[in-house]
Amino acid sequence: MYLVLGIGQSRTYSMSVNSFDTHVMIRNDVIYRVFIPDDGKDIKVSCIGIKCVDSTIDGVYSDYYALPELLKERIAVLSILKPDIDVNEVADVGKRINEQTYWVYDL
Repeated sequence: MYLVLGIGQSRTYSMSVNSFDTHVMIRNDVIYRVFIPDDGKDIKVSCIGIKCVDSTIDGVYSDYYALPELLKERIAVLSILKPDIDVNEVADVGKRINEQTYWVYDL
């Protein structure tokens, strides 16, 4: 997958089709659970993992534009995935759990 971020900026991501890989925490020390309500307001970000003690990203954000830039980029990549198919994970980026919930891997 190829994502254009801005003029002269782009990143390439690969998708995972390994649907039985449920032990993500073994590979990633930190996962951010991002819940975006239908109205897009009061986005809840929860840091999960042993290294979350020092995380400054945990909390509630007023809207998408208030999120940290790297988190916005990763959610943008994950948002194009359909949560009801086997390919709902992008390696080293995260996973789309359902229409409103994302797991974003270590930032």
